[in-house]
Amino acid sequence: MFTWILLLKFWLAVGLIYLTSWIVPGFHVTGLAGMFLAVLMTALVAIIETTAGSQYVPNAHGILAWASGVVILYCGQWILPGIYANLLGAILAGTILWAVSFLVPKIWG
Repeated sequence: MFTWILLLKFWLAVGLIYLTSWIVPGFHVTGLAGMFLAVLMTALVAIIETTAGSQYVPNAHGILAWASGVVILYCGQWILPGIYANLLGAILAGTILWAVSFLVPKIWG
């Protein structure tokens, strides 16, 4: 069941980044490589955050996940190919990704 949730969240995040890049002004992702790399970077930070971060700040996991998603999407434009974001676009896209990743374990968990 754990693998099912991770795969579902991964593909849902790829689809959400694709849809968010169409909807949110100031956030644009071109090509599948940019989408996959953005999702993989977000997943790696989430894994590090859940293993190490919960020991230090156990009650702020949601805020840390949202903030790290925003930082990855905003700073990813300089690291990852095909991502273009201004600060407001990264905040809106990070909020959408955070909300859906928060709700998926509640629905299918």
